Amino acid sequence: GAPLREIAWQLPLGPLSNCGNVVESALRESLMARHLEEVVSSKALSAVEGAKALAAASNARLKAALTLYVQFVKGDEQERALDVAAHLLAVAGGSKQLNNAQTIAERAGMFKLADKVAALPRVPAA
Repeated sequence: GAPLREIAWQLPLGPLSNCGNVVESALRESLMARHLEEVVSSKALSAVEGAKALAAASNARLKAALTLYVQFVKGDEQERALDVAAHLLAVAGGSKQLNNAQTIAERAGMFKLADKVAALPRVPAA
């Protein structure tokens, strides 16, 4: 095949409160899960291999996103926490993590955030 070519890129995220590694992990897991979805849809993997790989990638993506959400809640960054819930947790199979996110916000005394998370759509697993 063709040789791989490295492409340097940057994604400016603005100032973050000591959780840059967690942000990177959540974004990386999300990108890898989406890439794997494309690989599976192109039938480059067998149905069994694809299902196993998708399940593992989805679990890793949701775990990384919930970890990032927790960091933002701990840092009292409610708007960013809501963005994580809306864009990284409100995905197919993310209902349990959204429920956990709501509980985390309630325990932190962030009841408006908890209400907004509760209002996010729950998407069943595919």
